[in-house]
Amino acid sequence: MKKRMFFSAIFLLFCLIVLTGCDPVFPQGTISIVPLETLSQGTTVDIEIIYPPPPGSIVFSWKEQNIEILKGIDIVTVSGLSITGLKPGIALIKVNATAYCSPGRQQESIYSTEIEIKVK
Repeated sequence: MKKRMFFSAIFLLFCLIVLTGCDPVFPQGTISIVPLETLSQGTTVDIEIIYPPPPGSIVFSWKEQNIEILKGIDIVTVSGLSITGLKPGIALIKVNATAYCSPGRQQESIYSTEIEIKVK
């Protein structure tokens, strides 16, 4: 009886190691943001990122969220995940976020999206 319990415990431990040792599956798709209305000069808005659904993934956390101004550096300014309208026009920004797998695995995947910002 003790041998059966011992082998059952070893088998359970083996299964646990095999199942946790699988390669990570990162979410399919890309990030998006909550739609923004036209900004007024001097108005600041925070960008809200919508992450892709993680079915079957083992994403531990999202990190390094940032915004790059691709076009219209004189139209908007960026601070963290906030955008401020400077003068009328259209700017193109890129929002990036990195999916971090887990502390034990140093695998990451970068997700990004581009959006136009209108300032009146």
